Amino acid sequence: PVDTPEIVGLKEKIAKDPKNRVYHLALGKAYSDVGNYEEAAKVLKRAIDIDQSSSEAYTLLAQALYNMSAVGYDPRIYLDTGFRTDLAFEATAALDKAVTLAPEDTELRFTRGVASVQMPFFVNRIDQGVTDLEAVIESDVSDDMKAEALYWLGYAHQKIGTTYWTRVISKYSSSEAAQNVFNTLRPPVTHIDL
Repeated sequence: PVDTPEIVGLKEKIAKDPKNRVYHLALGKAYSDVGNYEEAAKVLKRAIDIDQSSSEAYTLLAQALYNMSAVGYDPRIYLDTGFRTDLAFEATAALDKAVTLAPEDTELRFTRGVASVQMPFFVNRIDQGVTDLEAVIESDVSDDMKAEALYWLGYAHQKIGTTYWTRVISKYSSSEAAQNVFNTLRPPVTHIDL
């Protein structure tokens, strides 16, 4: 991707003042805004090296890493099958650090809650997501944010329920309970090969 005038200007400022965290944050955000998440992550890691107390830097890094993992097929997966897995864990660690630095930031708890619910099952973050989203609902945020938190909390419980149903089908496939799972699925499913 071609650098925008904003990116070029921020690179020039960093060249003159390489320890300026604000410039690095702005450049990381600018890269994210144009979809260059890999460069955004690199710059944001440098911002964190400069100042490890910036929850904003960790939040922006987590978003860049999450967006990198959400992009379609990446040839690096062929070379390193753990590529997306590593991104998921790195994004999670960045969000955890951001919340540690700003524990009263309800919007940040909401962001971590939603990200935790959306993470693949192997990241094992659903319980943290539920905790964060429940904290948002109990806080004094806007009704719109509470509604969003309730939606994602419902989605989390749906994922948890699906996990239990998968266990029923896997371990007790000939049981009445397994048939109840199949009857409840929409559209109706009569069999799943596992």
